[in-house]
Order: sequence, then C-alpha cells, then structure tokens
Amino acid sequence: MPYVASIHIYPVKSLDGIAVSQAAILNSGALEGDRSFAICDEQGEFVNSKRNSGVNFIRFSFDIKTRIIGLKIQGTQEEFFFRSIENAE
Repeated sequence: MPYVASIHIYPVKSLDGIAVSQAAILNSGALEGDRSFAICDEQGEFVNSKRNSGVNFIRFSFDIKTRIIGLKIQGTQEEFFFRSIENAE
C-alpha cells in the first residue's frame, strides 16, 4: 500500500529543502511554504542552478517557527543568519 515517507518543502527556489511533519496543500496544488522566496540578480532575474552552477554550493537552513534563515557556502565554516519577512499584501 502506498504511503508518504517524508514531506520536504523548498522555501527558497533552487536551494536546499527542509523536512516538515505536515504541509497544507494550497488551491494551486502547491505545498504551503514551498518556493515562497527566490534569489534575484541585479536585473531582477531568478538566480538558479540552470544559469549559475555556483548555487549548488550554497547550503540553506530554515527554522519555520522563528523564520530564521541560514546560508553558507559548502565547505566553509562561516554561516550568515537573518530573519525572513512576511509579504505585507
């Protein structure tokens, strides 16, 4: 019998996913919190691994409760933390 072994969402497009114990399915069919954010370049274009292979070396962590994001370059010790903000729509 089929079963769900794990649920992962990817809060920032093209970065690491995080495991969650549950996720709401939106009317669009997407999981809530999945690809809510993206990194853009100076021209406003999405930064992703299709156009910039360096993205593959960025490690991402996210605390859903505190909304603290951690970013570091793979193989380094320095990690940068900041709080995500909600969209004020």
